Amino acid sequence: MKILTSMNRRIYLDYGQDMLDRVLRFMPPKMETVVYWDGQDPPRTPGERLQFRHLERVDGFLDFRTFAEKYQFDKGIHNRQNAFLWNAQRFCCKGFAWGDYLPDEDVIWLDADVKVFDHVPGSFLQGLVRSKPYTYLGREKSYTETGFLAFNHRWPESYFLRRIILEMYRTHKVFSLAAWTDCHVFDHARSAVGGGENLSPAGKNFDHVFNGSILGRYMDHCKGPRKKKGFSPETWKSVEHRDHGVHAASG
Repeated sequence: MKILTSMNRRIYLDYGQDMLDRVLRFMPPKMETVVYWDGQDPPRTPGERLQFRHLERVDGFLDFRTFAEKYQFDKGIHNRQNAFLWNAQRFCCKGFAWGDYLPDEDVIWLDADVKVFDHVPGSFLQGLVRSKPYTYLGREKSYTETGFLAFNHRWPESYFLRRIILEMYRTHKVFSLAAWTDCHVFDHARSAVGGGENLSPAGKNFDHVFNGSILGRYMDHCKGPRKKKGFSPETWKSVEHRDHGVHAASG
């Protein structure tokens, strides 16, 4: 099993390096992390447990980025309310990483703004992918929260799901969806493939389902404005409460 994520230099400097440090510290000691790097010159990080791959070398990535930039400008996306929903140029990195990285191993995807704060047992991670082709964080009347995904390589549905996502970007069919984030592309592919396991069946609207799921025992998804705080205030009182309270409670 491997951890998969993506980031660029700005994200790496702001919070990505901390994410990687925590993953290397708290994930099982032999688990490797693969980073899809957006841009030139990834960090020189020694160690066999961390490798960087260039997104620009993924077939179709640069072509899509170029097309999306012009298409979104022509459509006036930057003038829309909640413009992020149609910013395919920004969110395509995740989809290209999901579709390109297809090892003969199970894969756990974590966004770069996820903070692992306690030692994660290997048995816990294996349990996330043991029984279904893929695992996700669904929300009723909304779109999937893709800060976490798990892919079981033994199931053909897992492969087909990721290939559908990749082709949605390569063929520009993402622009036929109601919104163009990676979450909406994932949900489109999920509806075509079926068979996944939802870790947040009670989630709805814009609930913070990551922290409300079993993942919240070990990780905190500091998405959106939570990045500046360094923690999710709806779950924890402070960084110290998050990073040390669990250890104290577990003895």
